[in-house]
Amino acid sequence: MQDEITTQNEIGQIDRELREYEFLTELEANWHKSLPRFSETQWLDIFPEAREILPEKVREWETEKQRLIGIVKKYLRERTHENYWYVWVAVQVAVIPRIEDAANHIARLQRQIRHVSARRSIIGHITETDIQRARDIPIASLIPSNIRRSGKTFTTNCPLHEDRSPSFVIYTETNSCWCFGCQQGGDCIALTRLLHGLSFIEAVKYLLRV
Repeated sequence: MQDEITTQNEIGQIDRELREYEFLTELEANWHKSLPRFSETQWLDIFPEAREILPEKVREWETEKQRLIGIVKKYLRERTHENYWYVWVAVQVAVIPRIEDAANHIARLQRQIRHVSARRSIIGHITETDIQRARDIPIASLIPSNIRRSGKTFTTNCPLHEDRSPSFVIYTETNSCWCFGCQQGGDCIALTRLLHGLSFIEAVKYLLRV
């Protein structure tokens, strides 16, 4: 009888642990879904320090790509009639996907570099300091509606569309925002452009009241 009670208790404990694990797993999955999904250019606006290392990253991935291409050439030079299919499979399965991955990284980084170059070319008579000052203005100060603090974030009704329930989140640590209703947001400058239909330079001037 005692053994049966012990077994039931152990089964109950395991069942509770499984339910708790499933709950925490679902909670984590929902948290990941709630995170803002920024474009590549928006990430560069949020983390401008990443711009300086883009060329270095391109060189690193280009070096890796050339190294992998060298491996393929070596395999193909050393192949024989007997091991032809083994070499072909090894190259297709183990090396070619890594070359394609490196090429994708290079293309992505080069797109970001072009974005940075284009941004610098239109800056004109406003400086990087001006842009940073504009980005540092708290987004919460731009929102006309009531906002509510929730931990390290603020929530409010989205100013960009008809929003019956608060779906607009302001992330104070990065001074960025995202609406989970209309799927728009970004940094302080991006929000100003969306709110008033301004160009980048016009938005910076508007924020600085130049």
